[in-house]
Amino acid sequence: MDTFEKADPVFPKGQGNYEALEGVKKENILFLLQVKCPVVVRDLEAELAEIVLMTRTDNCKYAIKMHPIMQMCNNFEGASLDSLNPLSK
Repeated sequence: MDTFEKADPVFPKGQGNYEALEGVKKENILFLLQVKCPVVVRDLEAELAEIVLMTRTDNCKYAIKMHPIMQMCNNFEGASLDSLNPLSK
């Protein structure tokens, strides 16, 4: 936990990390997750399956919804973002 406390910023990825760390009192945490349950839908005022980048300051939450192309890329089964990037070939 000492490394976590010293890290600045911290980028936890995934809804499970959001649920585990959401209540931690630490500045500069940026959560990247796909919303997968109604509780988080309400908490972030997002839609189910939406990809969100979220941070907070002074007990206010700011959720940024990802661009639709990122949503579309996330829906390709078995495809990674590298496989969708023409420059990576």
